[in-house]
Amino acid sequence: MSISKEQQQLMEWRRDKVIMLSSHSLTQSEIARVLHVERSLGSKDMTFIRQQAREHLKTHIQNRMPEEYHKVEVSIKQVLMKAWEIVDNTLMKGSSFKHYRSLENVIPTD
Repeated sequence: MSISKEQQQLMEWRRDKVIMLSSHSLTQSEIARVLHVERSLGSKDMTFIRQQAREHLKTHIQNRMPEEYHKVEVSIKQVLMKAWEIVDNTLMKGSSFKHYRSLENVIPTD
């Protein structure tokens, strides 16, 4: 079944309203009443919206998360390297062992 561009736009507008009203904690019955549609149509819209959200989340997890995780991992390594550089430079400048021991509480060695 093919729908017109106008019908498609109307459906997208309605679905946008359904998700917006749902985010305001309205029930499906309340949403249907506000939009002047049958409750079953609102229910179908929510089913479609949930499916779209699942697909979006799956894509995000598969494509975006590995890259973001890698960035965080590299950043943490850089921070640790800089922290140990500071510790080493402090020790090289003749700081006492007592000062070094105080850093142990700040920088975990595990």
